[in-house]
Amino acid sequence: MVRTVCAAVVIALVGGCTGLEPAALSAGASVAQSGVTLLGRGKAQTIRLATFEACKDATADVAAELGLKLNSRRGDDDFERRSYVDDQNQVITIEIKRRTAEMSQLKSDVGLFGPNVLAVFVLERIATRVDPPKPTP
Repeated sequence: MVRTVCAAVVIALVGGCTGLEPAALSAGASVAQSGVTLLGRGKAQTIRLATFEACKDATADVAAELGLKLNSRRGDDDFERRSYVDDQNQVITIEIKRRTAEMSQLKSDVGLFGPNVLAVFVLERIATRVDPPKPTP
């Protein structure tokens, strides 16, 4: 009995660390097409062929466009974390990390109980700013 309970707890903990949430598996083509990966638990990420500075500028532009209020900001030459708040007091944290001179990683986090769709939406908007869609011929 004790072994069964321990095994169930271990499976639940290990299974919960994969990042493969049912929502991520059924997120659909729009997330895949945008290049934004939904990690679940209120987190999303993307990598863009864009400079660190361009990503920081795009993040500020999108935050202003969406009416988000800057709550905090910290970082250094290769990393920046910005925390924004919307009108419903939902905190949205954006991390921007320089991977190379021309490539940057962006992550969004709306918290464990925050809406995954918000984490993805904000990153999709930023991604569109740094890498606008090409017109189809």
